[in-house]
Amino acid sequence: MRQRERGFTLVELTIAVTILGIVVVTLANVFTVMARTADQTEQRLTQSRGAKFAGIYWNPDVASSELVNPAGVRCGAAGTPLVTFRWVDDRLPQPQVSTWATSTSGSSTSLVRYLCNANALTVPSRTTTVAPGVNPVGTTVSCDTGAGLAPCGDNSKPSRVLLSIATADGRTLSVDGTREVG
Repeated sequence: MRQRERGFTLVELTIAVTILGIVVVTLANVFTVMARTADQTEQRLTQSRGAKFAGIYWNPDVASSELVNPAGVRCGAAGTPLVTFRWVDDRLPQPQVSTWATSTSGSSTSLVRYLCNANALTVPSRTTTVAPGVNPVGTTVSCDTGAGLAPCGDNSKPSRVLLSIATADGRTLSVDGTREVG
């Protein structure tokens, strides 16, 4: 009886440590796979957010715009502009201007919307990153003035304006807006 009360044998201890090692390695692999999958899921979610945000901001900008690409008008100075909209909001004392541009920071390019009052074009009142992780070459804006889609000209009044967003992973998303102002 006293011999059993002294503790574990070397064989029992070796078996316990081996089983514990197998369990720890298995759990470590599970957590590694979960972390990798979570990062990929987060990246996909972030990129899909671009199309939703674009729709939220694009359609009202296009619908209320009096002019597309008003000559000499641009909100803010950052990024490469794709298109500028100008409209009058009866709730505000001055016309509003939004410029959609691609903005690069480090190795990543984002689609950004800059909103300004027409009398303060150098300092945006709001800057919104609409779509992170875009390909600036494939992200374009086209206008339809009745002869089909073409690049938007200065002081144009197209019936519709199409935003095509090329994601960094090669997908293309489009948001189509219709002007409602005559």
